Amino acid sequence: MFFKDQGMRPTVRVFMREQQMRIDELILYRGLEQEPVLRDAARLMEAGRQDQLKEKEADKARIRLYRIMHGLVELAEESGFYGSLWHCYLTNLLVNHENSYSRSREIRGAVSSSINVAALHDFEIFRSLFDYDFRPLAHRLGVLEFDSVLSFSAASEKSRIYNRRIRDRICTLAGQLAETSTAQEMMDAVTRFYGEYGVGRFGLH
Repeated sequence: MFFKDQGMRPTVRVFMREQQMRIDELILYRGLEQEPVLRDAARLMEAGRQDQLKEKEADKARIRLYRIMHGLVELAEESGFYGSLWHCYLTNLLVNHENSYSRSREIRGAVSSSINVAALHDFEIFRSLFDYDFRPLAHRLGVLEFDSVLSFSAASEKSRIYNRRIRDRICTLAGQLAETSTAQEMMDAVTRFYGEYGVGRFGLH
């Protein structure tokens, strides 16, 4: 898996072993690297690139995987999310993060080309996160239950966080983002959401 740099620069390949570093390189969507689920996921991705894991490393990876599952299921039960909870989780981060780009798109104001460059950089990172498939590593670790969070049915359709319309729109957006093939397509889809529904605590509630 790799990222394609924009503009005239040559293509640069950034493999999964650098995933943690890439999360730390977010420009506008800062602070997300402190999210427990995302932090565990980044470390798990790094472990997943290894052909063989020592017993101690495998135990740590298995614990992280279960922590990720716990965080995703808790979010689903609070928010009423369904489908791929990993994609819903990432989408939820994007639609709630208030920054200079998301706020400006919310009010349909002008966005400088420099801000667009920074936003596209961040969406390159999110594009790779959406593409990552945990299943091979989960199966290697014997955590077959992980498949359930990739096709999740909530115990209740009620959401303690969003009204049903917003909840359904976030789940729909998660599916749309998973189908995008470029960071630009992903950025455009999220930008349309900001314009239609707003962003963050006050925009979505």
